[in-house]
Amino acid sequence: MPAETKTQRDRAPSLHLHPLVRLELLELLNKKQMAAKLEISASTLDTWIRERKIPYLKIAGIYRFSWPRVRQALDKFEVKEEQ
Repeated sequence: MPAETKTQRDRAPSLHLHPLVRLELLELLNKKQMAAKLEISASTLDTWIRERKIPYLKIAGIYRFSWPRVRQALDKFEVKEEQ
């Protein structure tokens, strides 16, 4: 096994992402942040998660949310004005 050079050891680890991973996924909100952004209670957010009304990621048992994807999901609940 070749020995590492000093520059390789001292360099900060870089983040290698698959090309399909979008930048928005790196800007994830936790449950408290998402509830605050939506101006709803934590229990309402839990209900929406359980009813799958909003998209989420569950990483090691921890919920994370992408704001653009949540907004897009909630757009389908918009009530259009009747003409």
